[in-house]
Amino acid sequence: MAGKVEYVTHEPGDEDSWVCICGNTTSGDGFAPVDPHDHEVEPTDDAWKTRQLACRTCGRVINRDTLAVVRKVDIVSIVWMA
Repeated sequence: MAGKVEYVTHEPGDEDSWVCICGNTTSGDGFAPVDPHDHEVEPTDDAWKTRQLACRTCGRVINRDTLAVVRKVDIVSIVWMA
């Protein structure tokens, strides 16, 4: 993503609930931990080395620690867990 960095925000008064730029929320479609190949993974130290989450609505991939959008992928290219 070239240019200005986008950031997701928190829902008012709730640091654990996110709001994506697209309007998706943690309690809406939600966010899923992904690996470098855009596969959804379990959020364990072994499987989730990227610390990135994908928005289940728009495909923005977010750095969990900074809330910065690091890339955007086509939502249909993400391999979701069953």
